[in-house]
Amino acid sequence: MGLIRSRQGFSNIGKRLDNREWIISKWNPRYHQAGVLDDTGLPGTGGAHWLLRRGLADAYSWGKATDDLRDWTTPHQDIVIIFNAKMQDAALSPGGTATGHTVSVNGTPQTTTYQSGSGTAIWMLGIPVLLTHDDVLTYSYNPATGNTTSLETGAELTAATNRPLGNRLTRRIRLSLKKSDNAPASNETVQLAVHTYNSGTVEGPGDNGAGLWMRREMEASAITSVAGVLDVPYTGPSACGASVYIVIFRPSATESLAWTDTVK
Repeated sequence: MGLIRSRQGFSNIGKRLDNREWIISKWNPRYHQAGVLDDTGLPGTGGAHWLLRRGLADAYSWGKATDDLRDWTTPHQDIVIIFNAKMQDAALSPGGTATGHTVSVNGTPQTTTYQSGSGTAIWMLGIPVLLTHDDVLTYSYNPATGNTTSLETGAELTAATNRPLGNRLTRRIRLSLKKSDNAPASNETVQLAVHTYNSGTVEGPGDNGAGLWMRREMEASAITSVAGVLDVPYTGPSACGASVYIVIFRPSATESLAWTDTVK
């Protein structure tokens, strides 16, 4: 039998979402409990089957990119994706393509790899680009190509299109600091100042009329890594990719160094 429609005082068992009263005469195996998150209607034997169901609610919650997940050497960026339920895909392995999942950067889809998280609500996806503070990030999921399902119910993650990801990246000054003998300045506390040049703005009688002068944008104290890498947040007004001049003083050797670099 098919669906029977009537308005003769039936209860709301099997009622459609548009409030028309329906009775489903027999169970359809497509409506198995394992494929749903939110069911309505009468359960079948042992509560395993339902006469009517609603599909999985939107499980994607939010996502973010953070400084500590940037791999500057590769370059590579990990993205945290958070669901409101535990999700799984047994076919995925770390480093493999995250089928169905896409992270886009400034509107351009990236090859997205699975890093970790299957079986939990917090996933890590990787993209082969080094993101910046100015990038616009979005997340999408395509059920036609993916097979990510709820751990509790077995329902597949619903489609998501260009959902915004939180870009929590900061602008950075990052460089490998070497001493005058060309050896890495390892584990050293140094003082640094960041300057810009040729702003085009005349600010006082000492300017040369064209604004060609050096302005200090920020100063800081930082500790280099064992490899001599200096990595500090940049708090000046310049955008990522802008050229800046960096002056560093090494108190341990009373040595100063200066060169140009870009905001990262």
